Amino acid sequence: QLCKNIKMVKMLPRRLLYLPFRAMIEPTRMTLYYGGQFVEEDIVVWGLGFSAVRDYLPFSKVPVAQFNDNHLVAQSGSLARFAAQAVGIYPLDPVLCARCDAVFELGQELCTINPLINCYTGQQYQQVKAWYFDRLPESLFQLENQLADGEDLFFCGSKVPTHADFNIFHMLHNVKVAEPHYDWPHPKLDKWFQLMDSLLADFTSKRPKLVGVGSDPALVDSNGTHISQRLRYNLTFLDRNGLFQSYNNHKGGREDIYEHDDPILHMLQRVSH
Repeated sequence: QLCKNIKMVKMLPRRLLYLPFRAMIEPTRMTLYYGGQFVEEDIVVWGLGFSAVRDYLPFSKVPVAQFNDNHLVAQSGSLARFAAQAVGIYPLDPVLCARCDAVFELGQELCTINPLINCYTGQQYQQVKAWYFDRLPESLFQLENQLADGEDLFFCGSKVPTHADFNIFHMLHNVKVAEPHYDWPHPKLDKWFQLMDSLLADFTSKRPKLVGVGSDPALVDSNGTHISQRLRYNLTFLDRNGLFQSYNNHKGGREDIYEHDDPILHMLQRVSH
């Protein structure tokens, strides 16, 4: 049994804040997309922009969701679970929920793939990559065993994907970024991955591409806008079409679009020029 999806848009986050990485916010973004729910905007922030808001953020880090009352929620796992509840795919049964959480947490243990493809370069990249891929087969074997035989294609015997599926898919999709030809000899896992890939094909095709892995990681949208931590700019907006918008282009760059009661945008406004 799954919880009913949240129908009221005001229950959804106003915006998501995260670094210019393909990392821990992705399961949340994938889940909301799968359920047809969209936040008002994403803010990709780094450098001076991140420094400007850091002390205001819970635990002084991103990803963070900002709600309409300006309440902030941090931690990728909390956001992923909220998103699953928002779109109606979070298990209500306590045992099923615990089983899905266990698979979700195994995904968290695979998270070294995030800094590997988004941060590390040169020799350090090669060293961490060798360490990660040396240990990955055991986790893939465990994931294969968590998938049931028969018609239940998703983890924990669910008929639809849950937060566990989106987290594992994110990690393994990043594995394919690091090693495009990497294959796992596990038929159930491979079938599951292909299914998830098809469910999220539109999302993954529209979001900015991660380029320069291992040398100079950056995100590039379909217009060719290039975002990385090395740039002197310190924030950008990401719209629903997967396109980056600069401060000046976002909503026409008008100063008055920044509500006085929005502390995040007020802080970012100071360092956006």
